[in-house]
Amino acid sequence: MIAIKGVYENEQIKLYDKIPSYIKKAKLIVIIEPEEIEKKINISESEDDFRLLGVYNFFNTEDDKNIDWEECFGLK
Repeated sequence: MIAIKGVYENEQIKLYDKIPSYIKKAKLIVIIEPEEIEKKINISESEDDFRLLGVYNFFNTEDDKNIDWEECFGLK
C-alpha cells in the first residue's frame, strides 16, 4: 500500500506523484481534506443522507414527533 498526495479541483483529481510502474491495477481509497466548504447546506440532500445512514428511524419516534429537528440544529 502506498500513499500519493494530490488535489481535487474543477471535478478533476491531479496526483502530485506518479503511481509506480509496477502497479497495473489498484483499488483506491480517497480521503478528502477540504480547503473550502460551501456554508449553505442543501436541506433536501441532507435529509436523504440522514435517512440513508439509518439514524432516521432512531429519531422518528412518538417521543419526538412534535420536534422540528431542522430548527433544533439551526438548519432553517
